[in-house]
Amino acid sequence: MPDQSYLAPFTGTHGPVPVAPVAPIAPPPGKIRIGDVQLDTPYFLNPQQSKQVNDATAGAEAQIATFGDSVGLDPTRSDRVAAATLGDAAIGGAAGALTVGLPFVAVGGFLGGIAGFMVGVPFFPAGLVWGPALGATIGASATGSPFIATGAAIGAAAGATRALNEPAHGAPPAPQPVPPAPNVR
Repeated sequence: MPDQSYLAPFTGTHGPVPVAPVAPIAPPPGKIRIGDVQLDTPYFLNPQQSKQVNDATAGAEAQIATFGDSVGLDPTRSDRVAAATLGDAAIGGAAGALTVGLPFVAVGGFLGGIAGFMVGVPFFPAGLVWGPALGATIGASATGSPFIATGAAIGAAAGATRALNEPAHGAPPAPQPVPPAPNVR
């Protein structure tokens, strides 16, 4: 985990330049980590699924931090921007789905279930099981996706803005001593 006791001041940016890639951050045991949001691993995720979620979000966070480093942000600031961007995107996506999008998702699922029922009738009896389920899933996904995407985009923008405007704090870490150059003749 990055040391959050120090946050460098924001001094501006420049065009991207090649930099060393930032390493992904491993989550604490038993947690799902999405940027600066940490949750207990849900019971319905097995360890492999939990690892896939954590690896995907850690990789995205590392890429955002690497980009921040490449445009001149101090590594402490780019780590903070990456974590806030992903964490707020997750919160925004959930808020978009559960608040504004929920009525639309319900209607889309209902109408999709009816359409799936009609498509499944010719495949009686199995079609009456998979048809409505598949139709409801497609209907709910199609109507909910724009709200999730919009909420995530708004959350990501808010997180990045919040992290870029966060005041600097703490003392910079002490410089590491440079080992003397070998005496070569």
